[in-house]
Amino acid sequence: MTDTVTREKTKKKILCIDDDTAGLTLRKMMLESEGYEVFTALSGEEGLALLERQHIDAIVLDYQMPAMNGADVARLIRESRPELPIVLLSGYVEEVPSAALN
Repeated sequence: MTDTVTREKTKKKILCIDDDTAGLTLRKMMLESEGYEVFTALSGEEGLALLERQHIDAIVLDYQMPAMNGADVARLIRESRPELPIVLLSGYVEEVPSAALN
């Protein structure tokens, strides 16, 4: 019992932000199967709000989203949490400007 409680307390928390519910669900399932606690958001705005309320260890972020793209979200996150690892994903690599990767 103690080992289970200890593992639950030490789980790394990942925030996945993507407007595609199927991709978001798949990433959540895969990461949880690897032992992570996963939070999800369907927009950049929702993800930023969740980040203010919850301790997060890393972010998996879609680039191509309406209203606020992944580069904009990443820039805002870096302003307040520059040490937070961000993985930027896109199914449309040719549409991601090189400036978004810095």
